[in-house]
Amino acid sequence: MTAYSAKGDTALRSLFFLALAAFLTIAYLFAASPQERLAARLLSEDQTSDAWAPIADSAFRLVAKGTRYDGHWQINQAPRAGYLNLYLITVAYRGRSPRYLSALTENCAYIGAPGIIVCDTAFLARFRAQEMTRAAYRDSAYTARFTAQEISARYRADLIQLLAWVLGHEVGHILLKHRPAHFAASRLDAYVMTSALDQRQELQADSFYVSRIVADSATSIAAAAMLTELVNRQIEKKVGVVTVAGVGIHYDYTGQDVVTFSPTGTHPEYVIRAARALELLGRQNRPYLSVGPMIESFIRSMKETR
Repeated sequence: MTAYSAKGDTALRSLFFLALAAFLTIAYLFAASPQERLAARLLSEDQTSDAWAPIADSAFRLVAKGTRYDGHWQINQAPRAGYLNLYLITVAYRGRSPRYLSALTENCAYIGAPGIIVCDTAFLARFRAQEMTRAAYRDSAYTARFTAQEISARYRADLIQLLAWVLGHEVGHILLKHRPAHFAASRLDAYVMTSALDQRQELQADSFYVSRIVADSATSIAAAAMLTELVNRQIEKKVGVVTVAGVGIHYDYTGQDVVTFSPTGTHPEYVIRAARALELLGRQNRPYLSVGPMIESFIRSMKETR
């Protein structure tokens, strides 16, 4: 064989493999689901960020344990069947972001098979600041009592618990076979069972999250602290600051400033979701949790509005 023919064979082989790669890529795009194509687009257009990946990994360890997804999750990678596929998106310039991203921002959602979950990291950071942190804890006089390292450690711990709730909720949707979007009897069960299907599924997904964390004492205590702070912030947003000594749920025990909630909408209000999760935690009768009587008293004080 001459050198010329050898080079020609090499060139032909290269062209063949390039053509094969192009064919397989086109075949994949046509065979892939819309959700898989969306994930591929997020990755190819560099819309994802790994900054939150270690926090998300810690959260998955808490909520996937004991399920078929135990040890089977990945973050910002090509979709894989049989795995939880999380995409952490970051949209720095929202006014100039691609139009298809508008439905994905300011939220976290399970969007469909194969186990694809999309979370906007800006939404998570804003949720922690606006929905979980009371005014007193944002005051400089309070934060000055802690070192930068302590504040950073608290912030990271809060984010892990927040993501555990968010991802546990979305994994609940997947395992409960809900469309993309109770342990025992409860005073809120009547509300759950008479709610619209969307609201019922949201509360069921939150219940799944509780079922994942309740066996571990440290996780349960941290989750109860996070949910308590969330309830207190929602009370503050609804009726203002309530001055109550001690720890726990800070609401007006005299019944003057009643916390109300609305049953309308596709999702229950955060105060309902957090209160129900706390109630479920408290009902486990774990010696390291003492939230039961406290949250049950608060639930009895709430009023539904129409």
